Amino acid sequence: MPFAAEPMTADNLLQRTKKVLPPGFKAMLRPYRNRLREQWARASGVLPDFIIIGGQKCGTTSLYRYLVQHPDVYTALRKEIGFFNARFEHDLGWYRSHFPGRLEKFRAERIRGQRFLTGEADPAYILDPFALKAIKKTVPDVKIIILLRDPIDRAFSHYQHSSRIGVEKLGFEEAIAAEDRRISAQWRKMIQGRPYHGLTIYHFAYLRTGHYGDQLEEVYRVFSPGQVLVLQSEAFFGDTQQQFERVLEFLDLPAARVDIGKKHNRGNYKALDGRLRDRLRNYFEPQLEKMRLFAGSIRWDS
Repeated sequence: MPFAAEPMTADNLLQRTKKVLPPGFKAMLRPYRNRLREQWARASGVLPDFIIIGGQKCGTTSLYRYLVQHPDVYTALRKEIGFFNARFEHDLGWYRSHFPGRLEKFRAERIRGQRFLTGEADPAYILDPFALKAIKKTVPDVKIIILLRDPIDRAFSHYQHSSRIGVEKLGFEEAIAAEDRRISAQWRKMIQGRPYHGLTIYHFAYLRTGHYGDQLEEVYRVFSPGQVLVLQSEAFFGDTQQQFERVLEFLDLPAARVDIGKKHNRGNYKALDGRLRDRLRNYFEPQLEKMRLFAGSIRWDS
């Protein structure tokens, strides 16, 4: 294979250097391997073309796993990097190091003639005004993808997840009654525009995470409408192929065969009590009315 077609990585550079050095120097190179890899990644990593910003328990993991199967989409080192909230004290090189390098992008686009996109998915970002502004400042042209699930089902799924991992000890009704007391101090800090480093909100904001009207208002205050795609989770899982094609069109990606049969991070639990469901429907209705100003096609009628 011609040299120009090889992926230029830190390991390749080390291997090429070893070939021209005496044997004794090879051992001297070993301690520098990880440092060279890190510096190379920090210097050469690209910034994301898309970010799936939420919502939590709405299907972000499934959508990300489907997208990174596309031959023109390159995966980050991990799905949730958390740079724009909890890790914003790191420099931009740290964030870049989680993505493929510019030479890999060059190889894909100029040598193979393919598109090259990369991105991440972090459902915490949609809750955090600081994170949204930080994304816009750092990657101004990034595409934003949002999935929204019936806020009642989302809240109950969120509660079940917190119970499964052992952080939630209360019953569901007790937990939503305790929500304001649990999260109010942390919530005030976050909406005041400070980087949020805790987990309290992400574990216990069962109702507040379903305030879709407030969230979309903030998203569209920061990003232009052409940068944002909002999907309904139930529609996404009801006709995944059609909805996935919408995502590809939004990202200007060609059609491709990917395995969309598996729903990731799916939980199994009993249905929510009808009486409580009616009470929560009344609670969320003002937020849903506000949401329809930005995503009028999304409705939950039951």
